Amino acid sequence: MINRNKGIYVVIILISLLFNVSVAWGDLNFAGELRGEYNQDRYGTVISSGGDINGDGYEELLIGAPGSFEMPDFAGKVFIYLGGKKFRAKPDIVLSGKEPGESFGCALTSLGDINNDGYGDIAVGAHKNSDGGPETGMVYIYFGGTAFDTIPDLTLEGDRPYEWFGISLDGGADLNGDGTSDFIIGASYGGDQGAGCVYLYLPGIDITKPALILNGESAGDCYGNKVAILGDINNDGFTDFGVGLFHYSHDGINNIGRVDIFKGGNIISKDPWLTLKGKQKDEWLGFSLSGVGNVSGDEYADFVVGIPHGGKNEEGVALFYQGGQVLRETPNVSFTGTLQKDLMGYSIARVWDINGDGFEDIAVGSPFNSTGSFKAGRVNFYYGGPAMDTQSDMHIVGDRKNARCGYSITTVRSFFGKGINAFVVSLPGINNSEEGPGRVFLYSIMEGK
Repeated sequence: MINRNKGIYVVIILISLLFNVSVAWGDLNFAGELRGEYNQDRYGTVISSGGDINGDGYEELLIGAPGSFEMPDFAGKVFIYLGGKKFRAKPDIVLSGKEPGESFGCALTSLGDINNDGYGDIAVGAHKNSDGGPETGMVYIYFGGTAFDTIPDLTLEGDRPYEWFGISLDGGADLNGDGTSDFIIGASYGGDQGAGCVYLYLPGIDITKPALILNGESAGDCYGNKVAILGDINNDGFTDFGVGLFHYSHDGINNIGRVDIFKGGNIISKDPWLTLKGKQKDEWLGFSLSGVGNVSGDEYADFVVGIPHGGKNEEGVALFYQGGQVLRETPNVSFTGTLQKDLMGYSIARVWDINGDGFEDIAVGSPFNSTGSFKAGRVNFYYGGPAMDTQSDMHIVGDRKNARCGYSITTVRSFFGKGINAFVVSLPGINNSEEGPGRVFLYSIMEGK
């Protein structure tokens, strides 16, 4: 494969008889492949770091298989792979939903240590659970420990029919400065008008009741379809967060999308600090949203907003915003897909410093990119720095037609040991594909050098 890298042409030939995937940089080392159980279970459409749930110093990988309409009796599963020095293809723990069709595993997150017992905890969304009424939704919370079991320690549920409580989750950061990790739950059809709402939980105050509820404005906006912890954007000592509503419409233009950014603090306001809006019909600004650490090398956390149908030819766009005391609506850098309907920006991940230059880096997924073969998918990596450009510095491409590489991406820190992270990319393919169940590829990558 020939890759243009900062004006230097580098030829890298990677041959693997067992795992055929292209890699464009020597320090991104293929570690192994994971596979789902069924063609229709949507294994790998949701992946997340699980934090260190057993206290052994390695962080865990969570992979969701929430199921599909083709498996109406399947409740959904979450596969937990414990970190360790050796790659193991078999999951160590399997969590299962309790109700057919509830989409258990539709959202996953590490929570940090919300019960202050010294172990990391995790949450699993099941947005179509109907315990509280038709598709009210539920979030299952599991406390970590040396004897982690498959029984949830706490469940939270929506209070309105078809609310889809738990469609999105994020946690693992202290938003109000009380020393305890907090978490956020989205319900894309919650609220009085079905516009969607977001529930903010502060376990240091009450782990079972939201401290704050943010509401959407108009029916169909899907407010809270995406929630994200963004880091300390303005360097005031409090972690900030964002809410995406990619079906937001404005001035007669449908589905332009919107993102609201909120400041953390001792008191958290319902009023957003910054609002970003899309410009084109059906471009879906805010479909993805992620904090990416300190990419520019200043004292502020940065973030990226995905617009998978943005661009002149729907190539997709990812917008990079530098943190600061004042935020601008204009992004500092815009990354654009290379081909029509690439879905660039469908997924975003913080990858820390992967090239050892002292700046954090970014990964962006384009699952419909056809550079290798039709909709094989692609993940681009961009090195951070004060003068960041728009040319990818390395990439991964899918290994076959319709692989959809980059549908979901994440980094699990210290998965293989201290300073040895796992970069994880899903290739879920298509339901009922003759190629078989979804797949997830793991790469070992050093954090700094």
